[in-house]
Amino acid sequence: MSIFDDVYLQTDARSVCDDQLTREEVDSLENGLKISKRWHILDLCGGQGRHALELSRRGYANITVFDYSGYLLSNGKKNAAGENLPVMFVRGDARYVGLREFGFDFIMLMGSSFGYFIHEGENKKILNESFRLLASPGIILLDLPDKNHVMENFKLNRIQLLINVDRNIGKGDHGAITGHMLIMDRPTVIGCHVF
Repeated sequence: MSIFDDVYLQTDARSVCDDQLTREEVDSLENGLKISKRWHILDLCGGQGRHALELSRRGYANITVFDYSGYLLSNGKKNAAGENLPVMFVRGDARYVGLREFGFDFIMLMGSSFGYFIHEGENKKILNESFRLLASPGIILLDLPDKNHVMENFKLNRIQLLINVDRNIGKGDHGAITGHMLIMDRPTVIGCHVF
């Protein structure tokens, strides 16, 4: 059993199964980043590819979803086939993607999918792999939660407690990330910061 299977689609349904939220997030990507429909796009740690599928519906043709969960990728493939969307789904470890160097103009890690490893060196491998895959010029987008907002608004329930125990996520300082980061307050882009 994995935390990224059918249980994930139930416990996180308020976001990962919300079509309207997905459309709003993709609106923000298009409006804030001015991405091109000709670009090669990687939805890294993309699960069932909800953002990739929405981009494909809007005419983006060169999209790859990469994730570790065979279950989520299988769901994404079924959805893409059902709508005849040309999205490629690849299973693997985000620390060692193995796809072509400089192959993507835009890499997105959406839905707070970055930072799951206990040891920061493992999270850094994902960033290093992202930079290896990124064309120049190119854009990497990390969708990260606002720690203060989460701490002020998080309401623990039994299901969330169970999932948190399964994840075994460590707490502490995650260090600094260098580079360009677009900060999004769904669905509005609120700024672009350089760290």
